[in-house]
Amino acid sequence: MPTISAGMYIESLKKKFYSELKELYDESEIKALTKNALIYSLNISATDLLVKKNEQLSEKQIQKASKVLKRLKSYEPLHYIIGETEFLGLKFKVNKNVLIPRPETEELVEWILEEITDEDLSRKKDLKILDIGTGSGCIAIALKKNLPAAKVTAIDISNGALKVAQDNAELNNVKINFREKDILKSVPDGLQDSFDLVVSNPPYISLHEKVQMHRNVTDHEPHIALFVEGKNPLLFYEHIAGLACGSLLKPRGRLYFEINESLSNEILELPGMKKFTDVMIKVDLSGKKRMIRAVKE
Repeated sequence: MPTISAGMYIESLKKKFYSELKELYDESEIKALTKNALIYSLNISATDLLVKKNEQLSEKQIQKASKVLKRLKSYEPLHYIIGETEFLGLKFKVNKNVLIPRPETEELVEWILEEITDEDLSRKKDLKILDIGTGSGCIAIALKKNLPAAKVTAIDISNGALKVAQDNAELNNVKINFREKDILKSVPDGLQDSFDLVVSNPPYISLHEKVQMHRNVTDHEPHIALFVEGKNPLLFYEHIAGLACGSLLKPRGRLYFEINESLSNEILELPGMKKFTDVMIKVDLSGKKRMIRAVKE
């Protein structure tokens, strides 16, 4: 365990975190990790971190900070250490069974809500939404929270992920119909009903790309939610688009995907996607092609 001396002050502890993490993360990451790790470990506010930097720490604070630093040095994401994160202003529990929700996924949900607000769909009391590969439940729960009259179904192949998602639904006081399903089966049992909106942030990373990724992702986040087995990174997009242009999505229903920027052109060329109209690619705040929307004919 990293040595953090008794009688240490906040400022010296901050320097200790910087020193221990400098070989593992880039500078901007270290700054954010240190700030948030100390706020959590010491149970203080961001303001306290600045104005009380010369305040001596208790033994309990030092022990907790030592444990957090050790876990950060093993590349464990801070959100897993803390056990929660925020998504569109809502609190979500996270652990090794689910991906940590990303800002770009927030942008996807915001886009969906903007388009629904502008459409007659917003006035439908029987709006039916399906979230495929729900993970922590962040997409389904955020949509339900903003569209309380909607009937939201969320599926995932992972029972562990669904337990987290169910906890998050209760935490945010919403009712979601969660089901353990494998979407790669032609028509999963119980999903024969047509939906007005289908959304998915599916696995899209090939296993050979793993070596290019940071260890805080590859060593700790669930591979089943990240990687596509075999050589076809479009597997889930192809299958979901095929189901959506069949019976899964109602006429004039909308299909939304979160995507890998490098796959945008290939996704548009999928046979299923060519059966949709009003197909649009949207860039995220970083300028990357990150989302696709398509409307069923």
